[in-house]
Amino acid sequence: MDDADKQVPQRVWTTEVALAEGAGVGKFGCRLLCTSHGDDPVFDRSVPGLVRQVVEEVDVRLSGHRIGIDPIDVQNADDVDALLGLVTNRNREADVVVFSVPDAPVDAGRIWQFARAVATAALGAVHVAVLGPSASRELSSQVGREFSVFGGSVRTYRRGFDPEDDPYLHPLALAETVYGLEEGNGRPFHDVLVDQSLRRSVARQDAQQSLPRFRWIRRIAEEERRRSEREAARDDSELLELAIEENDDLKRQMKRSDSEWGGLLEASESERDVAEEENVKLKAQNSYLRERVAILESQRLGGAERNADDELPATLDELGDWSRKHLAGSVEVVGRAVQRAKKSVFSDPELVYRALLMLRDGYVPMKRGEPNATRGRFDAACQELQVEESASISENRAGEEGDEYYVLYEGRRRLMDRHLKKGNAREERYCLRIYFFWDSVRKQVVVGSLPGHLDTRNT
Repeated sequence: MDDADKQVPQRVWTTEVALAEGAGVGKFGCRLLCTSHGDDPVFDRSVPGLVRQVVEEVDVRLSGHRIGIDPIDVQNADDVDALLGLVTNRNREADVVVFSVPDAPVDAGRIWQFARAVATAALGAVHVAVLGPSASRELSSQVGREFSVFGGSVRTYRRGFDPEDDPYLHPLALAETVYGLEEGNGRPFHDVLVDQSLRRSVARQDAQQSLPRFRWIRRIAEEERRRSEREAARDDSELLELAIEENDDLKRQMKRSDSEWGGLLEASESERDVAEEENVKLKAQNSYLRERVAILESQRLGGAERNADDELPATLDELGDWSRKHLAGSVEVVGRAVQRAKKSVFSDPELVYRALLMLRDGYVPMKRGEPNATRGRFDAACQELQVEESASISENRAGEEGDEYYVLYEGRRRLMDRHLKKGNAREERYCLRIYFFWDSVRKQVVVGSLPGHLDTRNT
């Protein structure tokens, strides 16, 4: 269905609707295209009104969950379990945007208003949930604060969520950004959420497979019609007539070059999506670094730097928050390491924290070439903790172990070629291994796994 833009000359909006049936379940898909042959001013992405009409009439589900203009209400442990089932679904087709309600007295109605506005404007392209205060605490206990959402903040869980992901890949927006401030371009934040959700819905690599373009369906139908006509042709004159018709259709397709335009558009959207994710991650990293600077400045004004030793947690459950507070800018502990630490049975959590501080205070300055930061001083610090720093595995051997010794970092597969170790026993309670590599660009250590020994073919 084509509709000329009433404001912009030579701009056409095309709505494609697809219906299919399989295993007794009806499938519905809708794609909105904007084509300009003249000026192409910026436009707001939107969902055709037809989608809302369908959702209001029948039970429509996305990734197995019913969708509508009302957000998912998450208030208790059972609700949190259901939400996590959706977030961790590897086959999930859309982002999950979760709004949180803080403990302090707030206008909860305003939070629901924002959430409903996103659910309505991006209907069918996003899951939206609102998390009560007690549910926020339950979520934090299950996934850790690094992946939780609380205090009025909003987190977007992107498709393909994995508890070992870098938290930056699933961006968190603080309450003051969502409800008070506006983006640099002056747009309300919920409009930005809607725009990003709709853009990501068409930037999927499987978009064509999930919802084939109308031109593809039309081509398949036309090919099937011609095949039937060729089989039914009685003489050479009829075959010649069919050949001429096919040739004329081919010429028309070449003039339109519609296929090329569609491919370029999809490629452009995918590239921009990657760039936007990198931008989100850089913003989040910058936020953490600013927080670290603020902490250090507060300590300086207080007269002395607080000793991190005084704040060593009793368990590894707090590793994520602790590392961001005390190691930011020098040692980055990625999500995979944080999740493995929470599941470990290592008997000496304090040693893990002290070893990480030693990397921050000894190894990193040595790698950066800072004055008085020598290998000898670092080795002495290792001896004091009774740990050893050495190569973890050769690249050839690591290749034989699959992904075990690699971590996905900044979109690249990186080998954890160094490690701190203590003990040779295979008993997990007494054997320490902290696997890491040196990021020569950011001049920092990246820890990808701890505190247990990684498997090899021998183990």
